[in-house]
Amino acid sequence: MRDRYPQLRWHMLATVLGVGFVCIFLRLSWVQVARADFWKELAKIASTEVEFMEARRGQILDRRGNVLARTDIHTSIGVAYPHEWIRSEHVSDVAALIGLSERTIRQRLAGRTTHTVIIEDAPLDASTRLKLSSMPNMSVDSKSRRVRPHGRTARQLLGNVTHAGEGSSGLERVFEETLSGQPGERLLRQDAFERLRSRAILIAPVDGSDVVTTLDLRVQLILERELEAARISAGAHAAQGIVLEVNTGEVLALAQAPFVAPAPNGDKDVDRWRVMAATDQFEPGSVFKLFTLATLLSESVVDTSTMFDGTGRPGDYRVTHTFGNGRKIRDVHPVGKVS
Repeated sequence: MRDRYPQLRWHMLATVLGVGFVCIFLRLSWVQVARADFWKELAKIASTEVEFMEARRGQILDRRGNVLARTDIHTSIGVAYPHEWIRSEHVSDVAALIGLSERTIRQRLAGRTTHTVIIEDAPLDASTRLKLSSMPNMSVDSKSRRVRPHGRTARQLLGNVTHAGEGSSGLERVFEETLSGQPGERLLRQDAFERLRSRAILIAPVDGSDVVTTLDLRVQLILERELEAARISAGAHAAQGIVLEVNTGEVLALAQAPFVAPAPNGDKDVDRWRVMAATDQFEPGSVFKLFTLATLLSESVVDTSTMFDGTGRPGDYRVTHTFGNGRKIRDVHPVGKVS
């Protein structure tokens, strides 16, 4: 009787272990066969990541090719796991691309085991950045900055670019679609320890196109200078001016005074971004007399020999010889008899 209990216990233990192994086998079969595609896709998602690549914004130029606005991209190049990477064949390739010697790169990476930046704020072109991005364990971090080489000149007209790189006012906003270009995408691959192993370019970025305006930088500089001088001389609150090419109607310069820095990102103050000469309304001034004269001549109401008598009451002149009712046209300055 006593001999049967140990035997029974062994049978029960064997049965439990057998059932356990069968359950494990069934579970492995379910995971690796029936659900294999699902887990493969899940593992792929966990080990890869899509990263956007910034496109360079196009330039804004004047009619003579002078750069009014451009984007400078500064890139920092780093290496992950430098103690492994320094033994690879990529050292010489990277040295040639970024303009450093292999010896310098090895010195900067010597003894380092964590991510190390080997060069900062390098002005690398798009093709060089793409080549570096495709190398394993390389980090390529780019920052763009909108630069206006001539400072405040045409600043209000050129407008602003937001921190996200989108035109928010002025020509930057008007030509946003042309200037912005198309961002790219690259695939980052990591190992089980989330260490970056490689980058693959999925979609290469397309840089924005340049915009050539009708502006003339020299005329713009003169107009801004003279407008501010005239405003101060007249004690005026503001002054605006436009210079046109008489044969084509092209805008050579457009400015306003005093200078007000365009609105930064998110500023809703309209006075900080509007171009007054293009958006504000003005009453017809003395220049509009040309249109009146042209209409009178065109309709043969007067000719170039017609005389106007402005010798009456100060500020008035009568056109009695043309209009029988003797209606008056008022002027603040008596003109006497004029053609």
